[in-house]
Amino acid sequence: MNRALKMALLLALAANQGAALGQDALEAARALVGEYHGSWTLYGVDTNGLVVKKNAWTDTMVAKDPIVKDGRAYVATRDDIRYESGKTDTIESSEGYFVNRDGSAGERYFLLSGSLVVEHPLSPDSWSFATAADPNELAYLGFSNVRQARHVMVKTLTTGDQVETDSVTRVTTVQWRDGKGALQTKQFVSLQGSHQRRIP
Repeated sequence: MNRALKMALLLALAANQGAALGQDALEAARALVGEYHGSWTLYGVDTNGLVVKKNAWTDTMVAKDPIVKDGRAYVATRDDIRYESGKTDTIESSEGYFVNRDGSAGERYFLLSGSLVVEHPLSPDSWSFATAADPNELAYLGFSNVRQARHVMVKTLTTGDQVETDSVTRVTTVQWRDGKGALQTKQFVSLQGSHQRRIP
């Protein structure tokens, strides 16, 4: 799979996350178990700097086997992806919580290409985190001569009719020099989608 798409996918694939503050860490990890169905669209820019769709896909992610190990309570995840082109791919990873000294669930995290990304709560049902933008992904999105770039992801959980929906929007800010050497800055929605899971 294109490395640029892999970076975007990994940022999007974290499971839905109910409130875990004060909850036993293993129980919090168990609450992540389930099957999630998603739909995603990736955006970039064209040669005129206008925002355009770059790719889209649907996915089914299974989170299973909750465990406490090395100060973390987490689940193993497997995500099967189908792009609008018909091509398919699979990503395996893990995500969960750091375990507090009293055994309760601490900060929420997931693995991004082997590196830990910590999600910061904004409210009981919203989270955010920032990551550096990968150079390969920026090129795929239509940028060159990039001086600096960052992604900020916002996730909000809603529940209704026995379905959890995790709505995700990623805002990307890029600063680059154009063909005339002039410094340009653009902020735009580069990824948007959702995961849904049926709950009892």
